[in-house]
Amino acid sequence: MNATVRHIISRIFLYFVVIIVGITVIFVVPRIGPADPVEAALSRVLMMGEYTDPKIVDSMLASLRVAYGLEGSLWDQYISFLQRAFTGNFGYSIFSRSLTVNEIIARCLPWTIGLLFTATLLSWLLGNFIGLIAGYYARKSTRIFETIALIVQPVPYYILALMLIYLLSYLVKFFPSSGGYAPGRVPQLSLPFIIDVLRHSFLPALSLILGGYGWTFLSMQAIVKTVKKEDYVVFAKIRGLPQNKIMTRYVMKNSMLPQFTQLALRLGSIFNGALITEIVFGYPGLGYQLYLAITTFDLTVMMGIVTISIIALASSVLILDIVYPLIDPRIRFR
Repeated sequence: MNATVRHIISRIFLYFVVIIVGITVIFVVPRIGPADPVEAALSRVLMMGEYTDPKIVDSMLASLRVAYGLEGSLWDQYISFLQRAFTGNFGYSIFSRSLTVNEIIARCLPWTIGLLFTATLLSWLLGNFIGLIAGYYARKSTRIFETIALIVQPVPYYILALMLIYLLSYLVKFFPSSGGYAPGRVPQLSLPFIIDVLRHSFLPALSLILGGYGWTFLSMQAIVKTVKKEDYVVFAKIRGLPQNKIMTRYVMKNSMLPQFTQLALRLGSIFNGALITEIVFGYPGLGYQLYLAITTFDLTVMMGIVTISIIALASSVLILDIVYPLIDPRIRFR
């Protein structure tokens, strides 16, 4: 067995260990609290009806626990949850009993991926491109981009998002402040609906781009300033190669390696960033759905969404570990 195969097998083994540990944590944490999600859901139903015989209530509780995998000991529940997680069947939502967790995730996932994936990629490309130019040429004309990065970087994300809502939604009154599309509009593949979705997604996308741009720009600028002092770059300048060629072929090629790591981690953790973004803007994605599941203690939806997030982050790290030696020839499988 060569070094490459051993490396891949070890990373795949670590990948499953990370997922199992993460699933175990999200299984244990909700059960530490005193609240029982099934009893809470049933009490809400009973509050809207008439008197029900206690024996019938106990029977309903037992049936619901079986349906949601909450019967038996903690070990039995844990094994049941592992089976559901690895088969992709998280059961039904406790509070939206007509919908399965998979249906809820499938309904919300396109909104989250469409917004956060696009905004994350744009902020990464924008920050790296401007950071490359600003770091290599270091002219006064590029100082404005550095100033913007220094201003937005230390600002907490939710403050930045609220400022954009106030400026572009309440003062200018051009972009909607919340939602994924106008109330009452039926989702359909049509130009008016697409334009409406783009208008509603502009503010959350802009907040994500500005928030991610600061760190990406500053890190890329610092790396470029270091790389352009290397001997091979100095030698290329002595040979009289064009500046643009030196910047793209020598400086950018070696400066981008750490940035690929940053991109993989940011794409893997977009579900984590979705929580704050979608709560602030009321965006109908997985983050907002997770918030609703937490406030209503919808255990099955909560565990399903967090499980998807853990798998996405672990998968991005696994892909990065396997692909990185192909990006950087200095790294070899050992």
